[in-house]
Amino acid sequence: MINKNSKDFLVLSIGKILQVLIGLVTIRLITELLSKEQVGIYYILLTVVSLLAFGFFNPLGQFYGRHLIKWQQSQNLKNSTNLMLLLRLIALILAVPFSILIFYLFDYQRYFSFLEYALYVSFSLFALTHGVLLSAVNILVGRVTFTIYSVSTLVLGLGVSMMIHQYFQTAIGWLYGLALVQIVISVFLYKKVVAHNSFSVIRIKLAFNQNYIKNVFNFILPVAVTLFLQWGQTASFRLIVEDLYAVETLAFIAVGMALSGAVFSAIESLATQFYMPLYLKRITNTSLKVRTDTWNEI
Repeated sequence: MINKNSKDFLVLSIGKILQVLIGLVTIRLITELLSKEQVGIYYILLTVVSLLAFGFFNPLGQFYGRHLIKWQQSQNLKNSTNLMLLLRLIALILAVPFSILIFYLFDYQRYFSFLEYALYVSFSLFALTHGVLLSAVNILVGRVTFTIYSVSTLVLGLGVSMMIHQYFQTAIGWLYGLALVQIVISVFLYKKVVAHNSFSVIRIKLAFNQNYIKNVFNFILPVAVTLFLQWGQTASFRLIVEDLYAVETLAFIAVGMALSGAVFSAIESLATQFYMPLYLKRITNTSLKVRTDTWNEI
């Protein structure tokens, strides 16, 4: 177990180093290829998408991740994954009115048309399924596969973004590159996750009962509140800076924060990616005491 964990940590570390390097290269390129205004718009769009993701998508994704191993053991993983995708589609529909409110509240028609904004936000939110499935691959399939898909997504995303930039030299065009690649890669991740599982409409219908829905809601509500507060601490300043000063000012501050936070966020995500699968395996189908002891240990 020690040897396996050491190997897993090494694989994840190499992947994380590559991801950080690609991230730094990406920041370098956007600051070279995009104007100051477009760099600021780039971070505005990321902030809006992260707000909607934290409020409507990530809580459900955490519920899905928490029960992955249980569903795999019961051969119910494909049903649960399909249901998760359906609920994310519903969440996307619910998130659209909030994105419209943000658009007019902050007067973003100064930077792009409503159609451009709405299409990008919807497309990007749909692409976030990639992160949920990628995390599932880390837990269920293996660290090497997870690392390969993680790095490949970033490399291909960067390449597609640069291709799109040749024709549309805007922040939205650049961001579409990664979103497109995430959607394509999600198809392969889905097949990896649900392999050897069958689909059953009857088992999906069983999930639509009052007690189960109540349990899901009780799980995701406090998570949603926590994530919203986390977004407020880490990302909301971007919208405030742009609103009070200028989008060019936001560009300078956001790039500086991104550079300074790259290493620290990498270390945090490395710890999560390494320990979370071990933690979930140890708390699945166990007593409250075991879960408590495991949490205290981690």
